[in-house]
Amino acid sequence: MKNFLLVMVGLFCVSAASAAEYDFLAKQTLTVQGSEPRRTLDDTAADLRAVFEKYEPALDSGTRIVRPLRISGSQREPNLNIILEKCVIFICKTVELDAVVSVAETNGKCESNMVMSVNLNKSSQDLTDVYDQIDVNICLNGRNLDMDAHARRADRYSSGPVQQEIFKLLRLQIKPIVTAVDETLKEKAR
Repeated sequence: MKNFLLVMVGLFCVSAASAAEYDFLAKQTLTVQGSEPRRTLDDTAADLRAVFEKYEPALDSGTRIVRPLRISGSQREPNLNIILEKCVIFICKTVELDAVVSVAETNGKCESNMVMSVNLNKSSQDLTDVYDQIDVNICLNGRNLDMDAHARRADRYSSGPVQQEIFKLLRLQIKPIVTAVDETLKEKAR
């Protein structure tokens, strides 16, 4: 019995350690125009490159762009690359965001359920030590499109000043991403 309990505790610890933890970034609701909201959403999801070609990174007062945003990759999986410098008091750090964006259908309670993932694994270590992915859950019911974004904690995650600055920077990006999605939905409305 004792060995059984030790095995069960060990399994629980392994599964708890492998379960990803997320930090909530933001939630937004859009209204999909046109007579076929599902088809409009599908067309937008199939052309993520068009979405991110409209995306303009948001910065706080202590951050500047070192190298402007570059978009490459395919329509379905665009690659975003930008280099930023963040200064706090007299300390400045340069961070490269190198991300691949993809979208996949998922199960859920909505008429259409998708997850848009922004994989950050090729970004600077300062970033990937804290967060390795942003997931945006997409839920379409009728014309209402709810989007809620979360940053997935990396294996080496630790809270503190660096984590807080990266979290603020990621959180700032949600509004311009949603704006770019909204503009693309309007272009593709049927």
